[in-house]
This record gives sequence, structure tokens and C-alpha cells, in this order.
Amino acid sequence: MSGGIWVAIGAARHQSFTAAAEEMNLTQGAVSRQIRALEEAVGMKLFLRHRQTVRLTDSGAAYVSGPG
Repeated sequence: MSGGIWVAIGAARHQSFTAAAEEMNLTQGAVSRQIRALEEAVGMKLFLRHRQTVRLTDSGAAYVSGPG
């Protein structure tokens, strides 16, 4: 899998695609595209998007926390 999971973890931690982008030296658009591609690959929405913030869905929280 690509770095999409790491981008998702960063976005979840910051509750912001912009802050995750800054941390990873990416553009906000690149983070958004990676998250969207990851959501398409796993077949579920991982984030709820609200204006300037994002938060994990229940499925997203389970996905980024991994097995266990």
C-alpha cells in the first residue's frame, strides 16, 4: 500500500488535511487526493469533512488503529 495510510494517520491526529500536509511536506491537495484514493481502495469513507476540519468515521478509526 502507498503512503496513504500514513497520510490518513497524520490527518486523523491533526483533524486537518492542511496540518497533515505541513507535517509531511506535501500540499493540502496531495493529502486530499491520497485520502480519497485510500477511501476508494478500502471501499469506505474514512473521514467526515467539515469546512476546515476533518474527523474520522468509526470505520476510519478502526482502519487507522490497525488490527487488534
